[in-house]
Amino acid sequence: MQFFFLLHLNPIAAEELIELRESFGPTDNPTVVPYYHPMDRAQAYQSINQSVGKNGYGPRTYVSADVHTLLNKTFQDIAAENLKLSYGEGSWGNTYAKTLLTPHRTHKNGLYLDIFMPIQDATNTPVYFPNGQKDLFGYAVNFNPAGQGEGI
Repeated sequence: MQFFFLLHLNPIAAEELIELRESFGPTDNPTVVPYYHPMDRAQAYQSINQSVGKNGYGPRTYVSADVHTLLNKTFQDIAAENLKLSYGEGSWGNTYAKTLLTPHRTHKNGLYLDIFMPIQDATNTPVYFPNGQKDLFGYAVNFNPAGQGEGI
């Protein structure tokens, strides 16, 4: 079972997409981080793009201005909570903004963003969703019926 949800808004007019790259909360221990947090940004995108057979597309966390505004407000509002959230795939940016984001059939035009649900480790401490390369950046994490994940 995978734990993430999609956010979808329908803006009135097509807009230029904005890259969502912020972390939210205290700088030494943020509440919300991008999915590439555990590794160098360029290295993460290169690995992800290679995993889906793409080269040269660059970042995949572009969203519409409406979604960007909503996420900024929401993430700032929960910054004091005892949570650890990660966000993942949005849409391609720049000249690829209208291009389907493989393997996501719905991710284009900046209307969708994956947000990984908060989890706790074995000591009930909030931790970021596993999003390393061995977990296919959070998209290949499974939990048993008791909600326990491998290595979590």
